[in-house]
Amino acid sequence: MAKKSALNHHVKSDSDFRFHEMEALWRLSSAISRTLHLDELLQTTIETFLSSFNSLSGIEIYLYQRDLKTLFIRSHRGLSPDIVGTGTLRLGEGLAGGIAKSRTPIFLENLSSSGLFDPRVFEKEKLVSFGGVPLLSGEKLIGTIGLYTRSTYRFSVEERRILPEMGSMIGSMIENAQLFEQADVRAKRYVTICNVITATRRLGKITELLGDLSEVLVTSLEYDQSWIGLKHSTGEIIGRGGYGKCMDDDAVHFKYEFSAGEQSPLSLAVNSRKPEIHAFIDDLKPGPFQDWIHKLEAQSFGLFPIVSGNQTLGVIGVFYQTDRNFAEEDIKTLVRISEQTASALENLQLYEHIKTSEKQYRTVFESSGSGLIIVDENMNFILVNRAFEDLCGHDREKLVGKMKLPLFFLNESLDTKKLLPEKDSSSLEIEFKNSRGQLKQVFATSTPIPDSRSWVISLVNLTKQKELEKKLFRSEELAAIGELSAGIAHEIRNPLASITTSVGLLKDEKTISNEGIELLDILKEEAEHLAVIVDDFLLFARPKTPV
Repeated sequence: MAKKSALNHHVKSDSDFRFHEMEALWRLSSAISRTLHLDELLQTTIETFLSSFNSLSGIEIYLYQRDLKTLFIRSHRGLSPDIVGTGTLRLGEGLAGGIAKSRTPIFLENLSSSGLFDPRVFEKEKLVSFGGVPLLSGEKLIGTIGLYTRSTYRFSVEERRILPEMGSMIGSMIENAQLFEQADVRAKRYVTICNVITATRRLGKITELLGDLSEVLVTSLEYDQSWIGLKHSTGEIIGRGGYGKCMDDDAVHFKYEFSAGEQSPLSLAVNSRKPEIHAFIDDLKPGPFQDWIHKLEAQSFGLFPIVSGNQTLGVIGVFYQTDRNFAEEDIKTLVRISEQTASALENLQLYEHIKTSEKQYRTVFESSGSGLIIVDENMNFILVNRAFEDLCGHDREKLVGKMKLPLFFLNESLDTKKLLPEKDSSSLEIEFKNSRGQLKQVFATSTPIPDSRSWVISLVNLTKQKELEKKLFRSEELAAIGELSAGIAHEIRNPLASITTSVGLLKDEKTISNEGIELLDILKEEAEHLAVIVDDFLLFARPKTPV
């Protein structure tokens, strides 16, 4: 009878546990099937475990990132930072890493005597027992779940059997939630890429572009921080844009100088032209880069080189201040963004070069002493310089788009084909009438602007030159008259001298009569009078010395 009673008690206990087991599984299945959002699913899982196992004091859930072969803590309850640590574990590292590597559960009644960890940590937290199982979806490792108690607890055979089943159920649901999350993230990434394209297509200053891009990376892709540095001509990487927590001016303008033999993640990204992903900041070697990362309070980061051809233009950095991992899709998206950024930087550099050249050409255009204008095929003014404003007497506001060049021609019917050649350049003189009705002689040279229906015309005011030419011509005439006068005077003086001499000789003759002497005196007097006239003519014709 006693045996029968004991048997009935055992059967009842086993039946009760089976009922409890089924109830726990049903509650878990019912709870986690209500949502496809990963964070909600994990919080629901923790709540269900805490309500189903009264002795639990803490829970941790690690998720596995296959490409990095790393576990990242995604959710926990009742555990201090000393227990959670950095939140990242390699396979085989720690309890969760051991479970993930072996894909088998671990149950420890006494953590401090296990020899796996520093017992002082668990004594401080008063954690005594542990039970953990892998989260699997079929044969695929999804992560691990760890359960802690603050009193000695021996996991029963039944619990050791049901917990792996619950791990498989949770693993399958997490995988579905991750797929849903990836689809949602992928949609966000497409939106982000569109925002990046919009930001990078705007023409402006490089610092404005990089500042906008940094903000897009944080607000759209939910990174805690972003930073963009460009490679200087001296070889340094100098920060030009940044956004997020702890990203003050000093952090944004971080300057990285390459030193021989240094192998920091930043130097590797620049030199290899490949992304550098780091989930463990404890691996960083001491130096300026490590100091900068610590200042940002980053726990994990990715560096993506901005590459154009075989040249590295700079680096895009994204950072998590919490324990987060970089999914493969994240990396692909950031690579695309870095490629888009490279194109944008090249366009901006070309744009800035064009703007600089435009300023230089505009300075030359404005400072020219000749009147310079640009007209279209209908002779409408497109652009004029100050010298042309002075020439025509109008401000450019009255000229551009409102007046035509032929309005200033004395002959408005001038053939425009001569002034607007299809090829090469043409030149001609034009009588130009300004706003005050003054006539000016202008020499116009017109040159077609390639790949446009517009011409640049240079107008040189020849009015003063023409006046000088007239004065010069008059001076040449007077000089010619002077030379002619000298010749005439020479030709006249010689005969006069002969006449005067002959008269003197004849007067000395004894045979000459008184009447003859009178005639000779008259002849001498008229010759002398004629000589005076010649002298006066020469004096008048001789060029005057300016006073």
